[in-house]
Amino acid sequence: MVNRNLADKIPRDKKIEDGIICLNHSIQHQSFKYLTNRSNKVGIRIKTKRHICIPLVWLVKRLLKPYEPILILFELDTWKYRSNEFKELLVDIYEHIIVKKEVKKCAKLPEDTNEIVKLISKAIQQDERNIALLFLNVDSKPKEYLDKLKSFWDGLKTHSYVFMLWVDYEDNNDWRSVYNFPKKVNDSWDSNTLLDLDIQDTFDIEDIKFWVKSDYCYFNQNFPDLIYSETAIENIINIILDDSQTGEPEAILRAIYQQYQLDWESNRKKWQNFQ
Repeated sequence: MVNRNLADKIPRDKKIEDGIICLNHSIQHQSFKYLTNRSNKVGIRIKTKRHICIPLVWLVKRLLKPYEPILILFELDTWKYRSNEFKELLVDIYEHIIVKKEVKKCAKLPEDTNEIVKLISKAIQQDERNIALLFLNVDSKPKEYLDKLKSFWDGLKTHSYVFMLWVDYEDNNDWRSVYNFPKKVNDSWDSNTLLDLDIQDTFDIEDIKFWVKSDYCYFNQNFPDLIYSETAIENIINIILDDSQTGEPEAILRAIYQQYQLDWESNRKKWQNFQ
């Protein structure tokens, strides 16, 4: 049960943002939740296009929100990782998980890659925080590099939740035919397998109707008559869809913010950043 005193202290726009996060990706969320009920180690691959930002951020926030992990982002197509030396990525993971957590200076990093992996694995296993490792542009890396990343993931053990998310822009490389990315989960699921998830790119009237009637929507705090009036509910749903025109995610967000009488442009960055 939510502490009413704490809930009342949450800023109105934060309540609205938290509610909107739950609007989409219901199927993806259910699959992800099913896996977290089976294991505290969950990996996914997200297919998308490079120019798509807000729907990707929206999906990641939708999946991770209940677990509130420490989110660590790695952009694999940047100059920092262009040498394809996997050790460079391990050093960054080490620094984020171990060095930034500790106030004191950490011991000198071993030269051997396997020893670095052991240090990271031990740190994650002992960490009480939930951790999410988000790798953008996995398509920019050769299979050998991703094999090492997958092997690192396979060896992790943890008492808290740890998530690995591969964002695949499908621009390069042919390693996809080698990896198995199942789209459906089952009772024999292996926690080392990466679930394949798609991004929801449009909304229809049923999506909006379900959300407006749910506990996630705070319209009934602004418009009390929605609690009692089916006509009022249908009206506001139609306004959102009409204002969004195509049902495209950013247009839907803009229309919803307008209904809350909030400025979309001043809130837009929240939906462009993972943090």
